Amino acid sequence: MIQLFFKRNRIKKIKLRTGFFPLSGIHSVELYIYLGLLFLFLLSFIFRVKFVLIFATPIFWSIYILIIDTINYNLFRASFLKSNNRELLIIVISSIIVWFVFEWFNIFISNWKYFNLISSVAVRYLGYFWSFATILLAVLETNDFFMRSGIFKKFRFTKFSLNNLLNKLHLEEKRFLAILFFN
Repeated sequence: MIQLFFKRNRIKKIKLRTGFFPLSGIHSVELYIYLGLLFLFLLSFIFRVKFVLIFATPIFWSIYILIIDTINYNLFRASFLKSNNRELLIIVISSIIVWFVFEWFNIFISNWKYFNLISSVAVRYLGYFWSFATILLAVLETNDFFMRSGIFKKFRFTKFSLNNLLNKLHLEEKRFLAILFFN
């Protein structure tokens, strides 16, 4: 039996069935975690295959999404992959658009470069779209897990402020920083 904290301080108890994998046994979504782990296991052995080398980023992001979505569904009955197809489509399209905006900014600032790209433009853009479509979904799945699990509720975070930091420093440390930065 696991106690989970939800909004409005309600506690919901979920009894998880145990199977081969501790989080499995609830619905057909468990297939995702088995597929994700199987692909991860197989790809770790055949990582020298050219297809896996070329599409490593979207493959591993997709595996991660399958695994974290299954965990979210089994623990919280929340799944981006299973619940709402329209919402999933909006997330995927938004992710692609956002990451193409980052790529557009990179044209001007040259912050990163891609090496050993495929010469076929169609296959290259297939890889781009697949990669960009998975990133925002993975971030949202991870956020969903942390928000629903309450892992970070114990920690208290404060805003960083340079003034607060300087106020805590002793006079000697302030003089050292002034000499360091202004000389």
